[in-house]
Amino acid sequence: MNPVMQAIIEDAYQVFNRAKPADTEVCKACCLDPKIEADFFKPDIRELPLSYLQGWFEAAATPAQVSLTLSRYLLPRVFDLLAQREELTLVGTEVALQRFATGDTSRWTETENELIASFTRLHLDDAEQYDTLDEILCMFSAAGHKAQDLIDQIWAWPDEEVFCRLADCWGPSPAVIIPTAFWNGGSGEMPIHAENAKTIADWYRSDALNARAKTAYETAPAGSQLRDDAQTVLTAIASA
Repeated sequence: MNPVMQAIIEDAYQVFNRAKPADTEVCKACCLDPKIEADFFKPDIRELPLSYLQGWFEAAATPAQVSLTLSRYLLPRVFDLLAQREELTLVGTEVALQRFATGDTSRWTETENELIASFTRLHLDDAEQYDTLDEILCMFSAAGHKAQDLIDQIWAWPDEEVFCRLADCWGPSPAVIIPTAFWNGGSGEMPIHAENAKTIADWYRSDALNARAKTAYETAPAGSQLRDDAQTVLTAIASA
């Protein structure tokens, strides 16, 4: 793990350090394995098994956002496992932060918001992801983070990074913009998610992105990865 990310995770365990909750706040009738339910709060939070969290995410939660008590307890471990690139939720990474509403700054203290922002920036910047950029954008969007802030961060990346990660979403052939189904939200959708979905969809098809891809294609060396990736993005935008 990146040393800076490791430091953020360690800070998360300190900043969100709370007494163990008493309730998993998910369906106990048929969703969560009774053995996991009975044992869920026994391990130290740093040692909470991945399988326990996967089971917890598979269980229905009503309301969609769990309490601050449970959020503060689980979030450091969730950040930890995301940073380790584990398959945290079997239904899709897109829902990994939704229950915690990490983008709702009114929910958290100033220190907590600063830590969440640090994690968000570094996780989005991490190019060595198993998940596509579209899936990661959707994950943060579904948790209430503003799409324009995420776009601004991506726009500051070098061309090689921007177009490699977008081409990974849309290519190689036939190149087409295929957003994750989770952009459509669901019963647990935060109100901002619909606005974010439109913002991201518009950016994917924007004149600005098209112009930057065209410039990258025209100035990249023939046969280079950047030229191929820029062409993939140009083709995808043209077919949208």
